[in-house]
Amino acid sequence: MVESELQLQVRLNYLNMLLDNLNELFFTYNGEGFIEFVNKKTVDVLGYMPEELIGMNVLDLSFGKYQEKLKEEMRWRLEQGVSSSYDVVLRSKDSKEMIIHFNCAPILLGDKVVGGMALGENISAYQATMEALRLSEEKFAAAFRLSPEMIAITTLREGRYIDVNDVFLELFGYCREEVIGKTAKELNIWVNPQARYQVVKTLMREKLIKNFEDLFNKKSGGTWRGLCSFARLEIAGEICVLTVAADITEKRRMEEEILKVSRLESLALLAGGLAHDFNNLLTIIVGNISLARIVGMDKQDSREYILEAEKAALQARGLTQQLLTFAQGGVPIRKTTSIKEFLMQSVNFCLCGSSVISEFCIAEELWNVFVDEGQINQVINNLVLNAVQAMPDGGIIRITADNFYLDNEEGGLTLKKGQYVRLCFHDQGSGIPLEHQAKIFDPYFTTKKEGTGLGLSTSYSIIRKHGGYITCESQPGMGTSFIIYLPASSEDESGEVSQDHRLVTGYGRILFMDDELRIREMVEEMLNSLGYEVELVANGQECIDKYIQAAANARYFDAVILDMTIPGGMGGKKTMQTLREIDPQVKVIASSGYAYDSILPIYQKWGFAGVIAKPYQVEELSEVLQMVIKGQYIS
Repeated sequence: MVESELQLQVRLNYLNMLLDNLNELFFTYNGEGFIEFVNKKTVDVLGYMPEELIGMNVLDLSFGKYQEKLKEEMRWRLEQGVSSSYDVVLRSKDSKEMIIHFNCAPILLGDKVVGGMALGENISAYQATMEALRLSEEKFAAAFRLSPEMIAITTLREGRYIDVNDVFLELFGYCREEVIGKTAKELNIWVNPQARYQVVKTLMREKLIKNFEDLFNKKSGGTWRGLCSFARLEIAGEICVLTVAADITEKRRMEEEILKVSRLESLALLAGGLAHDFNNLLTIIVGNISLARIVGMDKQDSREYILEAEKAALQARGLTQQLLTFAQGGVPIRKTTSIKEFLMQSVNFCLCGSSVISEFCIAEELWNVFVDEGQINQVINNLVLNAVQAMPDGGIIRITADNFYLDNEEGGLTLKKGQYVRLCFHDQGSGIPLEHQAKIFDPYFTTKKEGTGLGLSTSYSIIRKHGGYITCESQPGMGTSFIIYLPASSEDESGEVSQDHRLVTGYGRILFMDDELRIREMVEEMLNSLGYEVELVANGQECIDKYIQAAANARYFDAVILDMTIPGGMGGKKTMQTLREIDPQVKVIASSGYAYDSILPIYQKWGFAGVIAKPYQVEELSEVLQMVIKGQYIS
């Protein structure tokens, strides 16, 4: 008998130890709801001492507003004698609400229910998290619906639309039923589908893409330009994309208008200097040609006069190319560029006819930059023209260029860590008043009687688009410095085309198209002097007819030279496409009087075999033909 009591005590101790080591609350109560046993977890969670809980009614652990409901639930469970689970709000000793999920079971004595036991888990934190999640979902849903920007959720790989907001529907012109369940490809959303492929490819590696700009197609057939951010997320096990985009169509249009106005303002300021330089060059050309005519073509002196005239004409060509570079607009065409020669040419071009002179201090082994030369040239011109206007009686503008490495500790520059080329333009003017310095990059801000105030704001916009930074330092009476930071390029310079050309004779049949009669006659003389047989046409249709006729007579052309612009007729691009349909092996050379014709930098993409920009010398023409016909590069 003593042994049985000892065994019972051991079992009770073992049971108490087991219950005290549970990670859940556990307590028992009698038929009236008074607590008879609690484990350690119950004490820890509720904050009472064990002796305070023993004898306390379960209802006293609840708040008044919950007691009646809890009382009914306990009464029903004691009467029915069934196990059940439910959530109960209990009150801790310091009166905090605790949400406990209980699994309850009756305690039976024979067939009679004499009490109950409860095993509970504190789910207060979980419930708080779920409530926060619910509120977050409500806030996201509200933001999704009310956002002034376009929002869409799509699957990553297919681009199938799961949900879109009303702004999306307004921008694209669809109703919701036309979009949900369809893919971006089915709706022809992207103007450039390759861009979406690049976005998907990037999102497979990274979770976020910011500031991605592209064009999108509307249902009506129009387009709009969006500045987008993409975030990768998972919904119900599916990898999806959250897209947020702002419509910047009007903003970009306004920026282009500002650029145009700024260019016109600067061109007006340059006109006097350009006229001066062109008149000087024309004086040299006309004077030397007239001297050659007077002395006679058979004398040695006439050759010298002609060479001088040709030299002046080439200088005039350089001025024309600078002017075209300055006037260039539209989509930036960037390339790796050595800034040294480009900088010096741009500055000196802008100083044409002025009483201001330039001084350069350029570091050795200056890094290359990746820029749109036309746009950076516009920035340089804006800054130099500002300096000229700041020194009406003449003076010196000092330009320095050096390599600059920005680390994370560098303050005041909103730039990423990395390598930059730093340019500084310093004038000897009266300086900018302190109260104006914070406004100089604002559109339309100007202190000049004439001018739009767009030059510096345009420059600021261009530099920021290049991932760079521009700032100003000025003190009254001490002049002004503009400092530009341009990201350095890791690539080698693409290389400058040598200006030294040599005459290369050849043979074969050439078809030449240009709308200007005097150019056709001049090029015919050039080609004949090189040994080629020439056929001349004035427009694209004549060119196609002549090419077909020659092929029919087995008198094939070895190369075709096409002027890109034919007023009122078929130009070079369309003509070349038709010729390629007739003869896929045709060798076509693109020629243009506009040095920044959009086709020239990427002529091979359009199917041209070579390119030559007007005006050109006979040596240049001979080299291009040699390269196109025989595939021989002249060095």
